[in-house]
Amino acid sequence: MEFLVIVSVVAVLCIILGISMEYLVYAALALILLTIAAMGVFFLVSAVLLIFSEKAEGTLIRIEKNEKFNFRTRIYNVDGSDFRCIYPTDAIIRKNADNCSKIYRLRLVRKMRVVFDRTSLITFACVFSFCAFLIPAAIFFILRLI
Repeated sequence: MEFLVIVSVVAVLCIILGISMEYLVYAALALILLTIAAMGVFFLVSAVLLIFSEKAEGTLIRIEKNEKFNFRTRIYNVDGSDFRCIYPTDAIIRKNADNCSKIYRLRLVRKMRVVFDRTSLITFACVFSFCAFLIPAAIFFILRLI
């Protein structure tokens, strides 16, 4: 939310200072491209982590707020150690978190102490395929504008 306020204030200041709307549109497109590229990098890192992950089984022990990134994550117990899910939790998982005795199939990255659960894998597959289409399309359309 704060980001939108900052962008709005900068846009208004640019208009007041007489900067052309054409440059503001280019800046907005560049900002969108950078955001998409950052998402692509995150999911590319996730892909590398998935390649080097190992299969494991674990139980969901709790859902807690990640202080570093300010979102709720699932904590799984795998072989007596706690591992944090790399993706945020959603409302459906939070509602069904009462069943802590269920055994989940996970992808485990021991060095980073993170896991990928089924929801994470589905999210990864959807967003990665979307980004794989969107990044070349965005670059193509921006290059056509220039």
